[in-house]
Formats: sequence, C-alpha cells, structure tokens
Amino acid sequence: MQGLLESLDEKLNTAVFDMILYGFVEENQIRNSVQNILPKIENDILSNKEAIEKLFPQYIGYSVEHVKNWLHTGEFNPKKEWGSVWRVAYRREFLIENKILFDSKIVLNEDGIFNALCISRAEKIGTINKCLYYYIVRTTGSMSQRMKENLVQNKLALLEARENITSKMEKSSENIFAGSTVFSIFELMATSNLQSWNSIQRYIHHPLVQSSIKVMPIGVKFKYTVPIVLLKLKWNYFLFLSIQLCKKIGVSLNL
Repeated sequence: MQGLLESLDEKLNTAVFDMILYGFVEENQIRNSVQNILPKIENDILSNKEAIEKLFPQYIGYSVEHVKNWLHTGEFNPKKEWGSVWRVAYRREFLIENKILFDSKIVLNEDGIFNALCISRAEKIGTINKCLYYYIVRTTGSMSQRMKENLVQNKLALLEARENITSKMEKSSENIFAGSTVFSIFELMATSNLQSWNSIQRYIHHPLVQSSIKVMPIGVKFKYTVPIVLLKLKWNYFLFLSIQLCKKIGVSLNL
C-alpha cells in the first residue's frame, strides 16, 4: 500500500528496531467484508523483556490462561496478533546474526513460529498504528489443502518447534501453548477417519501433549469439559469413537 516505505523510514529515524509491526486492510471475499486490523499492542516501542511478556504469547499459541479466559468470557485471546510475516518488517542484520530462518518442516503456522522466534530474540520492537498492507482472503486454495495432508506429522513438527523456542526462555512450556496443544487433539480426531487412529496416538502420547492435558482446566462448557475429562482419564479411543459417531450422525463438533 502507499506509504509503507515512508512510514518505515520515519519510524527508523527514531531508533534501531529489529522488527516493526504494522496494520493492514483485510478484504475477505468469502464473507464479502473489509476491515482495518491494527497492532493490538499498546506500546509503540517494546524492549525484549516487554515483548516476551506482552507480544510473544500472542504468537506462540493458546495458553492455559487463554483457555480459562474463554471458559469465563467466551473469547480465547482478544489480544492475539495476526501472525503473518507480511505485516512485519525485519532488520536484515538481526536475522543474519541470530541465524533465523524458516523451518522447512513447519507447514502449519510457519509465519507465527518464525515471528515467535524473532520476538524471543529481538532487542527492540516497534509498532506503527497504520494500515500499510492490503490483504485479500480468497476461497480455499492449494495451501489449505497442503496443510491438511499428513496433519499429524505437521502437528508434531509444530509442537517441537514451540518447545525449542520456549526451552530457551524463562517460560513454562506446559502452560504457554498447552491450549493449542490439546485443542489439536480435537482437530485431529474431528478431521480424521478410523484408519488414522494409530497416527493420532503418536501425537497424544507425546510427553508435551500429556503434560498439557494435565494442566488444562475443567469448565462448564459441556462440549469442552467432557472431552477434557476423557483425555485426563486416558479414555482416548472412546473419545475418538464418540467424535466419529457425532460426525456420522451430523452432530456439530464446534466448541
């Protein structure tokens, strides 16, 4: 969009930033809507400590606290940032010095993981409260299909990437993305068939998945609480068969 380079140049005249986050216009051709999406972080300059505290959780995944918030208010994370790399400018030297690259094994949420890694190492992050990019959402294409293929392996790669990033930080891996880890079980069960059970078990039995199940809260939402209790009791196959039955008779699985 017009003004991107000018706005970045103006921002860079104030300080040296490793990353600059800016807003964008989303044209959704599926919903026939247009909206402005601005950075949700209030600070226009963030130190590494502030970024890890306020911005990092919006990229790495849904935490236990996000799930608790959803159980009480109905919203997962109102401050969650759009993770795409095209709404961020990066200092080239920063990426080279820290050897930050895209992980070729990551197919799901690769932009979010890249940004989470950058945020964990950036000394200073800036924000521009303007829409400087125009994003068009079209109907499902080849990228969405690619994500659905080999979903279990993609989920495991994403899990390991999150663990690698948080293991180098003073953050609890069990809590900071436990919500995303457990909700991925529901996604795998809901999008797979009976023949996929052995593959799904590989994900469920991962040590981080097991520890995430243990810390998940119990709530009053029936469609959430029953599956969580079954996972805590390790009635995994019963849960899987129940979800398959719900799909067959047309019961909505949306939480």
